[in-house]
Amino acid sequence: MIYGTSAAPTAQLVPDAAAKPSSGQFLLIVPNAAFGTSGFDIYVTAPGVPLENMSPNLSNIPYTSNSNFATFTAGAYEVRATLPNSKQVIYDTGTVTFDEKTAYYFVIYTKGSSTLVNGALLVQDTAGSGSIVNSTIAQFKVVHAAPGTAPINAQVDGNPAFSSIPYQNASSYLTVPSGSHMVTFETVTAAGALIASAQPTLAAATDTSIVVTGLPGAQTAVVLSDFNLPGTAGTARVRFVNVAPNVGPIDVRVNFAAKVTSLQQNAGSAYVELAEDTYTIDFVVAGTTTSLLTLPVVALTAARTYTLYLVGTSGQLAGVLTRDD
Repeated sequence: MIYGTSAAPTAQLVPDAAAKPSSGQFLLIVPNAAFGTSGFDIYVTAPGVPLENMSPNLSNIPYTSNSNFATFTAGAYEVRATLPNSKQVIYDTGTVTFDEKTAYYFVIYTKGSSTLVNGALLVQDTAGSGSIVNSTIAQFKVVHAAPGTAPINAQVDGNPAFSSIPYQNASSYLTVPSGSHMVTFETVTAAGALIASAQPTLAAATDTSIVVTGLPGAQTAVVLSDFNLPGTAGTARVRFVNVAPNVGPIDVRVNFAAKVTSLQQNAGSAYVELAEDTYTIDFVVAGTTTSLLTLPVVALTAARTYTLYLVGTSGQLAGVLTRDD
């Protein structure tokens, strides 16, 4: 197997089953090809069975390693991965049917989430049989970047998700079913009065940030797809987002060198890799040297992923740095 990133590719030999499984049984081996993960436990259960009182079938499989083959009775199962020695689910197949007399590789890999992983079910045969088994979960977080707006609450499909997020702050990630959701926002001072909404499709095993921005009476929700894998060794990854309501396009300078140009309002840049260090970061009017905001001390740690938001209005701008991994 070959996996990893272009900056850190990895090759791994995965053993084949020594013999064909017996009638009524199947074999399962789980390689960990999820770059950025430290390891995970695997539970193979009847569909819908709670994990609280169960022990994992396969424990603490580290990155670049695989489990031993395990034998199960053929049939319908739910396969879940959790953080090691935890019940926090980071992958869930829903219901999957395993055939008798078959050996499977269940390859766990990453799509760019800080925590969640995805799966591919490959049959040990000469035909290359197999398919992606997308996780049934995704995760998102909320950033409050709307100046003059009281702390906000967020609901997902009408159900409470986050409460009382202050201006210039971000929530943690929340795990939800993958797919389309209606995410709505209200202030704590006017519960029930919608100020912004978004209907993102949260892809399986991915991270998303939803930013509430805009002036009072004109708030909006901006959806950003996050990519939270570590960068090249020794570097941090940073994305810049312009959610200041009235400053127009901006350029971003890092230690006085241009890194991002013409970043439009309510948009995010590509990720930039920077060596671990402390930086001076300037936001300037696009195509000029007119400074909007200077942040003289921005400390970045290697192997971390950040987003730096420009928030506020002219004369009252601020930078909000979130660590997303």
